[in-house]
Amino acid sequence: MNSFENEKQLIKIIRAALNSQKVNISELSNELGNLAKRNKVFNLLYLGTGNERAKKRYKEFLIQTAAQDNILLKMSELFESRSIYLMPIKGAQTRKRYPKPELRAMNDIDVLCKAEQHKQVKELMGIIGYDRYRSGRKHEVYFIAPHVTVEVHYDLVDGEQPIYYEYYQDIWQRAVPKSGCRYLYEMTLEDEYIYNIVHLAGHFKEGGAGVRFFADLYIYEQLDFDRQYVEKELTKLDLFEFYQNIRALAEYWFKEGTEQQEELSSQVLKGMEAYVLSGGLFGEQQRKNDFHAGEGKITVLRHNLFPNYNSMKSMYPWLQPPLLPLSWGLRAFGALRSRKDNVESVIKNVQGGNKEEGRKIEQFYEQCGLSVKERRKLS
Repeated sequence: MNSFENEKQLIKIIRAALNSQKVNISELSNELGNLAKRNKVFNLLYLGTGNERAKKRYKEFLIQTAAQDNILLKMSELFESRSIYLMPIKGAQTRKRYPKPELRAMNDIDVLCKAEQHKQVKELMGIIGYDRYRSGRKHEVYFIAPHVTVEVHYDLVDGEQPIYYEYYQDIWQRAVPKSGCRYLYEMTLEDEYIYNIVHLAGHFKEGGAGVRFFADLYIYEQLDFDRQYVEKELTKLDLFEFYQNIRALAEYWFKEGTEQQEELSSQVLKGMEAYVLSGGLFGEQQRKNDFHAGEGKITVLRHNLFPNYNSMKSMYPWLQPPLLPLSWGLRAFGALRSRKDNVESVIKNVQGGNKEEGRKIEQFYEQCGLSVKERRKLS
């Protein structure tokens, strides 16, 4: 079985799991298992086949999920009791939309907090018991035993994406308190779905987005939401055409009975299918390198070494415009001290881009409905 056939087999298995069915598979190949692992859907591999070889990994997944749920519950209760604003985002909310939570794996716990409460957030995470901490440009990362990672965001998207960044500056005003709470917030279903599409688009342009993103999309499409509002907001964000394409691909892959269809309806969708299936959950680094080669190596290095004010404020909530050069120095010192490998990796990746391939990728993104003007990565 070649790689593409393995990918199609995995799609068939995920479709079965999402529709409470099973695919009869006598033997789980190493290739199929590795593919499920790369796409972070090993839980669906078991649920869609019942294969005994996948059962052990599924049990490990259940233990991990229980640990994540426990930490999120502790955070929610503690933050609420201390009057600190908290909004679970990404997988922490998406898994609630599935018919059964065990259908959706979660890499880590993502939450949104208010920048002015940054100091109190770190104190509360200490009470919860993080054993390691890392501060990055887009979020703070807390590592909590056993094997739970919490990413605390202070902005929903990177400041290098002005259209999306501006759009999400009022998200706390649009979100609503969870029932019975004053400080634990949630986005509306519609805004949650829009954010997932924005997030998917960011990964799609940064090397690719794996099949789990599309499974999420399929699940949201089965829910009762204000479709007119979602489409209007995606039009504002210049994402409506992209949304139409990814929605069509998700339905083709996961709607019950679609295995009878021989091929996709357009060349654009065929190209998107090949693009998604040829990468893991977050695509391939070389695609990202080639895409950014179109900007020019100096420009890419400048963006990485000297992010704009909005990006740096996500990393340093105390930041004021006159102190921007100081924040660059602090960031550089921290990177050289504890993340030297990351710095070397960025330089290597910038040098590894192919400008001609980058132009082809740009054309492909435009065909998919993604503008290449908003090039910088979404958080």
